[in-house]
Amino acid sequence: MPTAQTGLPITQFGAIKFPGETHTVDGTGRHHIHEYPHTPGGLVEKLGRSLYEITIRGNFQATFPGFPDLYPNGMQTIRGYYEQQTTLPLVHPTIGTFPAFITKWRQVKEARLLSGEKVDITFLEDQSQQFQLADLVTSADDTTVASSAAQVATELASVRAQLALDQKTLNLFDGVQQLSQAIGAIADTATLYGNVYGAKLQALSATCASLESSFALQDARAWPLVDAVLSLWQSANLALQDLQSKRVQMNRYIVPCNETLTDVAIAIYSDASRLSDLLSLNPLVADVLSVQAGTTILYYPD
Repeated sequence: MPTAQTGLPITQFGAIKFPGETHTVDGTGRHHIHEYPHTPGGLVEKLGRSLYEITIRGNFQATFPGFPDLYPNGMQTIRGYYEQQTTLPLVHPTIGTFPAFITKWRQVKEARLLSGEKVDITFLEDQSQQFQLADLVTSADDTTVASSAAQVATELASVRAQLALDQKTLNLFDGVQQLSQAIGAIADTATLYGNVYGAKLQALSATCASLESSFALQDARAWPLVDAVLSLWQSANLALQDLQSKRVQMNRYIVPCNETLTDVAIAIYSDASRLSDLLSLNPLVADVLSVQAGTTILYYPD
């Protein structure tokens, strides 16, 4: 017979399913509004969406039909994921499935609930391993950023003596050079994850945005320097767009029956030696000799 609990939206984190009484989904669109006189007033640059943050009030009861072992074991398992900041597939009833980890945990024990507890759980989308750098960054990207950064340094040197630049502005210029050098170093190391490269590019873009709006650069003598900063900003954003367009998405393989991880490697790649690749991407597999049916295995396609 249907109950109030069976009518609640069901969330699944890892292998644990639980009913949620409330679901809050937060997301924002990252953007920047250009206000410098050299650009049209109010020009908006769209920078993509932020990561989803989802808060669910989970109801963990030992008496719910259809949820065997939900309390206390299921709740304790999820709490363990929170304590270890473990990233697992989150299956949300309206958003869909995506990797996430728990950032907040608020456990409430009510006197009237003798057989369980309620928990406010906040999940944050985790896309940090959705793509690898691995030859995705072309030499042209790195060269463009490096040449633009060099132009910024040249223009700064030519007007620095004429401008009364405060220490905050000078620190921003130092940050531009350090980030540009770090981007070049990362681009030369194809084994690093693309999110590291992307994070540096985003930081460089944000630093350029701060410089563009700096009051210290409103002096007309600084306009060539500002133009160089804008060129570097554009180069960083183009490199980000190029990385996003070329990224290699992870695939998911659902284990159909209890089998070894070697069997999974053969099923995916037709090559048992690829076991090590799967292990590096799926560190939560507890027993490589017995992977349970329904387990999600992440892998990169050939």
